[in-house]
Amino acid sequence: MTKTSLLAAHSFTWNLYQYFCLLGASVSVIRSQACTLDELIASYPNLTHLFISSGPGHPTTDSGISIPAIHHYAGKIPILGICMGLQCIYSAFGGEVSKVGEIVHGKTSLVSHDAKGLFKALPPHIQCTRYHSLAGRFGTLPSELEVTCWTNSNPQLANDPAPFDDKSSIIMGRKLAANVPPVQIDFYERIRQTSTGKVALMAESKRVSPSKGSFMTPTTPSSPAIAVSYAAAGASVISVLTEPKWFKGTLLDMLEVRLSVENAPNRPAILCKDFIIDPYQIDEARCYGADTILLIVACLSLDQLRLLYNHARSLGMQSL
Repeated sequence: MTKTSLLAAHSFTWNLYQYFCLLGASVSVIRSQACTLDELIASYPNLTHLFISSGPGHPTTDSGISIPAIHHYAGKIPILGICMGLQCIYSAFGGEVSKVGEIVHGKTSLVSHDAKGLFKALPPHIQCTRYHSLAGRFGTLPSELEVTCWTNSNPQLANDPAPFDDKSSIIMGRKLAANVPPVQIDFYERIRQTSTGKVALMAESKRVSPSKGSFMTPTTPSSPAIAVSYAAAGASVISVLTEPKWFKGTLLDMLEVRLSVENAPNRPAILCKDFIIDPYQIDEARCYGADTILLIVACLSLDQLRLLYNHARSLGMQSL
């Protein structure tokens, strides 16, 4: 059983305490300003995790023993911070925390992430509640730390002289560079693996057909459930319609299908079926779990086809 200490300075700590207990952890709550670092070390010699909770004020003046505790336990046990706790980690390694230039306390923001660690298996964009109007300044990111999630808006720029790199807004490019996309398989090789004498089957998952109307009824199984049945029946490929206007599809449909067959023996290859006209769509498809993409030659010029085909190949994807 994990033995977690919560350094606390806020009532929200007890919400976190409940969450950890429900996950099976043995949790001790310590007020960060009510003990010394030596007392913490002596009282919890078998500590396995340190969690630093939210709290009012600034991390360098109002966090009690939080920063000294980070210095002591860094590299020895996992340390997690929320709100001021996160800011304490940023400050402990030399980063500067300051006002972001707008009030965000209690508001929500759409957060994108690298799908690693805490964010593994979460949707690529999640709605999160903001607690502080403070943040680490871009230009002071300590070399020991790595940015793992971000919002589309960057209010820190209001008081930060560091220039904003416009490329940082290309979320899919950043995720690709971080090797976030799930492991892919070779589309054509997967088809060749079909048992001798049998025809390779490409199954399809879609919500709507412009000619047939909607396939969705109150009793229709979910896309993941259908995908599991396809895999069990021996499908070599599952094509997922992600086009939003005519087929009412989404990239999340494809991600859910991919996750549902992830552990299937000799899983089907996942084909992203959309009107692809831009390399960014290929980046999106790869990040959402596609092994291959469909390029519709009739709607592309030769130069476009060459560009898109080569871009897909650069990501290790064979195109159909």
